[in-house]
Amino acid sequence: MSEAIITVPKSLGFEETLRFLEVLRCQPSEGKLEFDFSNLSYVGPFGFVMISAAAKDLVGRAAPGSVFVRNHTHLHYHAHMGFFQAFGVDFGNAPGEAKGSGRYIPITIQDVVAIQREAVLSGIAVGAVVEEHAKRLAVVLAREESGDLHDTFTYSLREIIRNVAEHSQSRIVEYCAQYWPTQDRAELVILDRGVGIHRTLLNNPYLEIENEQHALNLSLLPGVSGKSFQGAKLREKDGWQNSGYGLYMTSRMCRNGGKFFIGSCGASVFLEDAQKHYIPFNYPGTVVRMVFKPSKIGRVKEALATYNADGIEIAKSIKGTIITASSASRMLSNDFKA
Repeated sequence: MSEAIITVPKSLGFEETLRFLEVLRCQPSEGKLEFDFSNLSYVGPFGFVMISAAAKDLVGRAAPGSVFVRNHTHLHYHAHMGFFQAFGVDFGNAPGEAKGSGRYIPITIQDVVAIQREAVLSGIAVGAVVEEHAKRLAVVLAREESGDLHDTFTYSLREIIRNVAEHSQSRIVEYCAQYWPTQDRAELVILDRGVGIHRTLLNNPYLEIENEQHALNLSLLPGVSGKSFQGAKLREKDGWQNSGYGLYMTSRMCRNGGKFFIGSCGASVFLEDAQKHYIPFNYPGTVVRMVFKPSKIGRVKEALATYNADGIEIAKSIKGTIITASSASRMLSNDFKA
């Protein structure tokens, strides 16, 4: 039987995680597989979510009893966050088991069907259910029940999680977050195992989508949705009707001193200040990573009003117009110059 030893790197920050994902993706599913954690030290929320998910997929493809881990029992914080249990190693907490004090949310895997069921039983929209979950999570991170930081976390978590529940067809939504007050930095990561951005936009007849990369450019424009478009049958008087502004608004918030990354089914867009990058990202489903600089958040309601007004002007040239991949990219680029 062949044997492969995967040496986990010292750091699983954003860039290191992207590189290590490629290592895991190229591993064979036959033979003995061993993870060596002797070098690992730092893991950020993106690393916690993505590497545990990729390792779980790898374990699922391998023969029973052929995957082993070693030199990991000293990683108490990682175990506390649910990292090992998330991919099937009986060590530490299960995902979501830790209470999440100290300005962090551990790896949490939530049943999307349960969210939808709760909405039906309560007679309210999915977005309203997600709003309540987001508020509770925001309190853990911000350590306050109101204020600009709490509002930022609530809005961001709500918009991305409701996109998963309403569009992705994923059965689960997985997330992790941390706030470092001394570093003036907060990071939220949300992952689903759904159909990807491209397929969620295919119902919109005004979009000419060539591939997943073009779909991501479209998704970051205001008013672009696979459900809400000119001529679509919408529910009347539904304040939670998805209007296609969630990714646009959250990405604008992050760009105020922070970073925004979205990866879906082989493509990605990374936004930082006035720069846009395309990074190879080979993983099914969709992941969103948001990094905020709390000192630059300012008054959230006023900022969101400004972004919304800007978005309305951009959306005027979108509604009822055929948007091609090239025009989407050009509009996004123009937004960055503003």
